[in-house]
Amino acid sequence: HGQRDNGIIELLTGDFVGTMLFARGEVNAKKQWLAGQLQTRGSVTVDRGAEQALLKQGKSLLGVGITAVQGDFSRGEIVAIVNEQGNEIAKGIVNYNSSDLDKIKGHPSEAINSILGFRLERHAIHRDNMAFV
Repeated sequence: HGQRDNGIIELLTGDFVGTMLFARGEVNAKKQWLAGQLQTRGSVTVDRGAEQALLKQGKSLLGVGITAVQGDFSRGEIVAIVNEQGNEIAKGIVNYNSSDLDKIKGHPSEAINSILGFRLERHAIHRDNMAFV
């Protein structure tokens, strides 16, 4: 911040001048973009088990862990993921629209085909399409 008399000269001669800051880890550009999105098209509420699987184990969100679906959204849109207390824990790109997600909430992935008549993905939101807030 300008308190060294010969700071520029020291820098040009290869002397170490300044403060070194290290990143805590590489941030995936897609996840950084997701986390910064202010507009979400709806939300899904997850039970405690799903919350722990997402936060502690880095798992994808399955329908079985979803307890409620709010809003009207299409496949590929961004939704908020909230815990049972209503706190937003993440944002993610959904693999199913809100109507279909509401039908498969609380059910295991193996039941999706029999409930909907088709199965696009086994995950409601894949971990690669999720960012924690």
